[in-house]
Amino acid sequence: MKKAKYGIDAPFVPVSYSIFILALFLIGFLFVSAGHQWAYNFFGYGLFCCVLLSIYMHTTLKGKYQIWNKVLSEWKLNQNAHFLDLGCGRGAIFYLIVKTLGKTVKGTGIDLWRKVDQSGNDRSIAMNNAAIEGVSNQIQLITGDMRSLPFQNNSFDFVTSNMAIHNIKQKMDRRKALKEAYRVLKSGGILIIVDISYGKEYKAVVEELGMVNVTLKNAGWQGWWSGPFVSTYILTATKC
Repeated sequence: MKKAKYGIDAPFVPVSYSIFILALFLIGFLFVSAGHQWAYNFFGYGLFCCVLLSIYMHTTLKGKYQIWNKVLSEWKLNQNAHFLDLGCGRGAIFYLIVKTLGKTVKGTGIDLWRKVDQSGNDRSIAMNNAAIEGVSNQIQLITGDMRSLPFQNNSFDFVTSNMAIHNIKQKMDRRKALKEAYRVLKSGGILIIVDISYGKEYKAVVEELGMVNVTLKNAGWQGWWSGPFVSTYILTATKC
């Protein structure tokens, strides 16, 4: 049976780790071969980086799914809902949500399909993954910018985003994305963001917009992108 392929988040990170690890081992080997015993430290540094890389790969391949499974078990989302996923990429979390909620839910995913954010990020691959997962008739994929959403006000029952908004570099533009998410969300709808960086910034914006029941919490070790120094948080808020 064919399996969906969802790629790796921020692929330049594991590539950079791998190059750095190889360089450390090579330098260590060269200096130790020349009789410099202190150069064994390079092997230690290399092994430490291997651990960091392993943690990163666990998070991108397994951890993020564990986080969302927990989120979806805690929030009893409407199974007849129409929801929006910001920065859906190849569909990893987007389709997980659809499959978890069942055959009556409808989802719309929007992305700019930047490969720097996710390896092999492409709409055609996302469509193929939808077919493999059996959700093609429940989803719609749109090429667009989350800072200027092509939807009417109050269009969606809930809005989600996984590891996407932090890729917007400017604070003002991140604010635009959050305001757009708020605009298209129906009254009583829930915003769920799982991301790294800018958590307090996002919380301040959604509170300023008048959202209630705002929570911001750490997702735990399953969301460590190399270690606790780059961790994942979960932001939830409800539109009045």
